[in-house]
Amino acid sequence: KLISMNVMRTQTHSTSPSDLGTQRDEGHRHVPVLLHEVIHGLDIKKDDVVVDGTLGMGGHSKEILKHLKDTGVLIGIDQDGDILKRTEVELRGISHATVLTEQTSFENIPEILARHGMESVDKVLLDLGWGSHTLESKRGFSFMKDEPLVMTYASTVTEETLTAYDIVNTWSEDSLESIIKGWGEDRHARRIAEAIVSEREHGPIKTTGALASLIERVVRRHGKTHPATQTFQALRIAVNDELGSLTRTLDAVTQCLSRD
Repeated sequence: KLISMNVMRTQTHSTSPSDLGTQRDEGHRHVPVLLHEVIHGLDIKKDDVVVDGTLGMGGHSKEILKHLKDTGVLIGIDQDGDILKRTEVELRGISHATVLTEQTSFENIPEILARHGMESVDKVLLDLGWGSHTLESKRGFSFMKDEPLVMTYASTVTEETLTAYDIVNTWSEDSLESIIKGWGEDRHARRIAEAIVSEREHGPIKTTGALASLIERVVRRHGKTHPATQTFQALRIAVNDELGSLTRTLDAVTQCLSRD
């Protein structure tokens, strides 16, 4: 049927206090970028099975539910259990449609459908942007506050969970350069990677503040953008395997979409 993807640039989400304040305001209003365009593109029918693969604070799902009747189904997916619980409350009473929520990655859509006895889905929405609730999670997504280097979307961190701390303190210089250059698009990737490896010889780099300060010492700031911005983007993408997860999801969803 249709996969609607609202793709937003993510580099600017850690740039300045003014940017952060704007994002908080938008997040509290729960109004996603291009909301009406996305809903129009989905062309929701009253009995559709719709997957919101990035539920977040429910901005899209609230509008989706207004188009579904009691025969429709909304499946909301998010890796953050705390956000999921809050959004479940926000979605109550909007529609008589069935609402199912799952704390997992959107790449597990086939398994979710199987668990609920469904063979296919009519519409899938993946909003690849992220909002203020992520920045405020205290997992080190932003360098505006000094927080532990975590950067995983999952609210529960175990010994097996890959974190930004692991990458910064254990990956080779070549690997660090590769992700900072490839996923951060930073032309200073080699210099930053060298500085990280040199610094960790004196002890682990534990916090966002320590990493941001290190990068600022070796890369001169130009304009308002902090020189650590692109490195933080690269680390976030690597920690959450964002590109790999998206590729696997698109492959899986094409097999799950209804043919009607």
